[in-house]
Amino acid sequence: ILLLIALVIELVTLLLRFVFKLRTKNVLLKIARKLGLKKIVRIHHFFIGLVITLIAYLIGSSLWFSIGLGITLSDVVHHIILKIVTGKHEFELIYFLEKELEELIE
Repeated sequence: ILLLIALVIELVTLLLRFVFKLRTKNVLLKIARKLGLKKIVRIHHFFIGLVITLIAYLIGSSLWFSIGLGITLSDVVHHIILKIVTGKHEFELIYFLEKELEELIE
């Protein structure tokens, strides 16, 4: 079930990224600009998966443990695929708007 979860999440992520051209970076930058922020923290689903895994371990739920690991594995695979396809892994934790806005303008 772990690999199935990772596969489904990764397929959805790749579909959103390459078919619908939806990128987390652009969404977060728009949010940051609207809120007047100079930087914004990006929460990868890797970290969400780790939290779910930890909680599942503590409460003894093997189903949620597998779901959490599947989510975590999906993000690792996603960044490997991005590195292969685009040449960039895109694993940033904080976006600094000045630099990002300059890149969007270019």
